Amino acid sequence: MRLNQIICRKCGSKAKEIILDRYEYEEGILICNVHAFECSNCKEFIFTEEQVDEMEKRTDLIKSEMLVF
Repeated sequence: MRLNQIICRKCGSKAKEIILDRYEYEEGILICNVHAFECSNCKEFIFTEEQVDEMEKRTDLIKSEMLVF
């Protein structure tokens, strides 16, 4: 889902769409190539509901693979 405009709740500035090389959604679990928005003013990361759902799925997959010996 593409959104025309995301506004930072912290400072009210526009955010731009980016891809984070690595992001730690849960402590100790890094996921790569995470879609996000970054505030042009305060540099806060902003995630849509769809982006959070994707991070949760990817994190759950990594955790399930960590349990397999």
